[in-house]
Amino acid sequence: MRAGLILLAGLAAALLAAPAQAGVTAALTGGGRGVVGPAPDGCRWSEPLNERAVHKLLCLDVDGRWTEAVRTEGLTESSVIEAEAGDTEAMNVLAYFYLAGPQARRDLEKARDWFGRSASQGDGHGMFNLGLMLDAGEGGGADKAGAVGWYRRAAKNGIPQAMNNLGFAYQRGEGVERDYAEAVRWFRASADKGDGAAMANVGLAYARGQGVAEDPVQATAWFRKGAEAGDANAMINLGLAYAGGYGIAADPAQAAVWYRRAADQGEAGGAFRLGLAYEHGTGVAQDEAAAARWYRQAVEGGDVRAMLALGVMLEEGRGGAADLAGAAALYRQAGDAGDASGNFNLGRLLAHGNGVPKDTAQAAARYRLAADGGDAGAMNNLGVLYAKGDGVALDFTEAAGLYRRAAQGGSRMGMFNLGVLLSEGRGVARDDVEALTWLRAAADAGLADAMTAVGDFYARGRGGLTPDRQEAKRWWQKGADAGDEDAVRRLKAN
Repeated sequence: MRAGLILLAGLAAALLAAPAQAGVTAALTGGGRGVVGPAPDGCRWSEPLNERAVHKLLCLDVDGRWTEAVRTEGLTESSVIEAEAGDTEAMNVLAYFYLAGPQARRDLEKARDWFGRSASQGDGHGMFNLGLMLDAGEGGGADKAGAVGWYRRAAKNGIPQAMNNLGFAYQRGEGVERDYAEAVRWFRASADKGDGAAMANVGLAYARGQGVAEDPVQATAWFRKGAEAGDANAMINLGLAYAGGYGIAADPAQAAVWYRRAADQGEAGGAFRLGLAYEHGTGVAQDEAAAARWYRQAVEGGDVRAMLALGVMLEEGRGGAADLAGAAALYRQAGDAGDASGNFNLGRLLAHGNGVPKDTAQAAARYRLAADGGDAGAMNNLGVLYAKGDGVALDFTEAAGLYRRAAQGGSRMGMFNLGVLLSEGRGVARDDVEALTWLRAAADAGLADAMTAVGDFYARGRGGLTPDRQEAKRWWQKGADAGDEDAVRRLKAN
């Protein structure tokens, strides 16, 4: 066995094209609606930007294009006059302006105050939006119980989104005691009033068996209702059901249709899933250039999975010219958002100076973030830096600990590197028996270097083995067949 050999984990790949049936429910998403009520003349509210349903105020510009609220001059003056006079609709418009108008004029405390005034006069929209702001702690402290109270009042005023958010509160036990059956009751009440997001949530309840008996067929039927009502999350969930054959016959082409409809509404998750479909040719003709375009749209919508997927494509030069700097930027964006694979891939580029200046200290920092996030490859690669004293102080004990964590996390490189240190007694007490156990595990996982190393143990009778040249040659042949040149040399010499 080559003394001191250490192996680095490579590129963290993007996600698979479509979940298997058993994994569909884990991928499903729910959602709620937020700001409701009238927008100013010539304006409308965007689709919700996140689960709490924060919206942008969009207004028509002089060229007839919808742009983020710009033509709101004079809106506050007229609205304030009417609002001060007790007009609840004007109060809501003014609150929306302070919540989502031009950035320079936004004032969450004023938004909360005006929604509160509207709510106190019995306006359902004001009640609901005050509940949202209390729920999120916007414009003041968070008050989950207070939010539930206002959602309940808004629900009594017939606001379906409030009913949906009450369902969320019961589902999560926020502001009320968790009660899945009560959650479903409110989701159904909202769905009965035509709210697509609530329909998706009823579907999720059936998919997860929360408050109702688990029923894939019912789940998918509710996803379809929500999708046909225009809810983007329901469209994605229906697409996932088609992709995985969940409660419905598998049909990858139909999955792609629904992903596209969600993406066309600006839903980043739909664009990401459609990108996966194009990258892997599931339900559509494989087209990596199209995959890259959809991933980029998803990235613009903040989808971290798309950042990783597009970064991988740019690094490998698929779907367009290779762009290591662009890949590094995307990995950094994903890593800064807490994605372990993004931190791992950025660490690799930093360690080798690919697309970014070489900086092994920064590489170590990124690997540590990824390792703390459970990435076994990062644990291994950080161990390599400690074993080399590169970017960090030389420390075989730390390296061995990291290799062990990586090995226990399923990294075959971690298994191999731990076996090497155990066989040499570096950073750990020498233990040939345990070393052989890890080397064999790495070999069984397909690592050519480990196959050669197991052959070396047989040749020398280490790890409690009886010397056996024929068994050694068998393992060296396996290593050679898997591409290890050292195994080829051993066979020639023996």
